[in-house]
Amino acid sequence: MAPKRQSTSSDDSSSKKRKVITMEVKYDVVKRSEKGETNTEIGRALGLSRMSVVTIVKDKERILKHVKDAALMKATVINMKQRSQSIVEMEKLLMIWLEDQNQQRVPVSLSVIQEKARELHEAVVKKNGEGRASGEFSASRGWFNCFKARANLHNVKLQGEAATADSEAAESFPSGLAEIIKDHGYTADQVFNVDETGLFWKRMPNRTYLSKEKSAPGHKAGKEQLTLLFGANASGDLKLKPLLVYLAENPMAFKGIFKSQLPVIWKSNKKAWVTLMVFENWFNDHFVPAVERYLSSKGLPFKVLLVLDNDPGHPSN
Repeated sequence: MAPKRQSTSSDDSSSKKRKVITMEVKYDVVKRSEKGETNTEIGRALGLSRMSVVTIVKDKERILKHVKDAALMKATVINMKQRSQSIVEMEKLLMIWLEDQNQQRVPVSLSVIQEKARELHEAVVKKNGEGRASGEFSASRGWFNCFKARANLHNVKLQGEAATADSEAAESFPSGLAEIIKDHGYTADQVFNVDETGLFWKRMPNRTYLSKEKSAPGHKAGKEQLTLLFGANASGDLKLKPLLVYLAENPMAFKGIFKSQLPVIWKSNKKAWVTLMVFENWFNDHFVPAVERYLSSKGLPFKVLLVLDNDPGHPSN
C-alpha cells in the first residue's frame, strides 16, 4: 500500500500570506499606468497580481497626494536645517563682530545689531549657495531676544546723567502757575514757554550690548553739538522762530549764504550754549518784537507771561 501524501496546508497558508505593498511600489504602479503600460504588464514587472494593480490604479489620486505631501515635508525639513545652519553661522560671526566693536569702544544699539545680522546672514547664504533664503530672515525682535539669551548678552549704560530736578517743586508748580494765570487774567495766547535742547549730531549711542562676563569699555563721546531753543504760546497759535547756538559764527558750509535767510536765529559761542548774554539778546531783539506784533494782530494787550526753567542761561529776574 502506497504511503499517504503528507499535507501541505502549512506551505499553502504561508504562501497565501498577504504581501505588503509599500507606497514607493504603489507610486511606481501609478507612474507606469500613466505611461500606458497595461495592468498585466505592470503586475508581471513588479510581481503583483492583476487585481492588486487595478486596485492601486483606482486609488491613484490619494497616492499622488500622499507622495506630494511627503516630498513637500522633506523639502521643508531640509530647508529648515539649512536655514538653521546659516543662522548659527551668522550668529557666530555676529558675536565676533560685537566683541570687535567692544574692543574698539564703539557702542551698538538694537537697530545696529539687527542690521548687521541681516547683512551677515545674507553673506552666509550667498557663500553657502542657498539661493533666496536670505529673504526669510528679518532679524526680528523675537530673534534678538533669543540670541541675547544664547550669547549671554546684557544691555549696559555707558554714560549717566545727574538728576537735577526738584521733585517737590515740580509737584506744586502746576497749581501755582494756574493761580498766577487766573489772578492776572492771562489768556492762552499770552502765556509762553521756551526751553533748550542739545543736539549732538555726531553722538554715539549711550548703551551697548556685551557678554555678561565682560565690563563695558569706556569710549570718547562725540562733542560736536549745537543748542536749539524752541518756544510757543499755550494756545499753539504762535510758534516762535527757533534760536540755534553753534560753535562757529560763520561755518564753511555757509559760504555764500546769508544767515538772515535761515529758518533759525543763528548765534555762536565756544561752548554752543545759550548763555545769559545770548538769551537776553534773543529776548530783547526777537521774542519781544515777535510777541508784540502777534498780540497786536489779535487785538490783545501786550501783557505776556513767559515760563522758564532754572537754567543758568535764564535771567533770575
